[in-house]
Amino acid sequence: MQGLLHCGNYLQIRDNSLYKCCISLWLTADQSTLIMVWGGRMAKIDYKRTLFISVTGDGREIVTLDEFGISDLSGIRDFDVVYRANFEELVARHTERLAQVAEPLKPFSPTRAMDQYEDLGKVRADRMVALGLAKYLDLQESAWRYTAKGAFCAAYETFIKGLQNAQQQKARANIKRPGS
Repeated sequence: MQGLLHCGNYLQIRDNSLYKCCISLWLTADQSTLIMVWGGRMAKIDYKRTLFISVTGDGREIVTLDEFGISDLSGIRDFDVVYRANFEELVARHTERLAQVAEPLKPFSPTRAMDQYEDLGKVRADRMVALGLAKYLDLQESAWRYTAKGAFCAAYETFIKGLQNAQQQKARANIKRPGS
């Protein structure tokens, strides 16, 4: 993919030593797709993931990624995993998916890409709260957690459905992940 625009690198460090992750943000030339390359350690395990995110005019997120383990109970995200895909495979699959979208895509800003990504998370959190799957932990609505129902649904989505989806791509399990 030609003409990618680098939008910055961000270090995420949580309050404990179990999570440390770097995120590199990139935009496609038309600024309709945000590419996030994640790397670091989570619970002392290497964490690597690449996501392509495009947002339709009605707010639906089209997400193409290379690893299982992410769920979205809000119903806003439309995931497609190409397990252990290299960059070219992700580009091809995401481009194929976008070709099926009739409406225009919302652009990302090179200077506000991380803020826009975080805004998408707030929209998903609001939706999960409205569905009774999550609740806010503070008055500013800056932090949330799943309700009991949401935790059960998230575990089911992430693990059970993830295993089912992984089974469909088991032939790709022996592919060495790029960057490993």
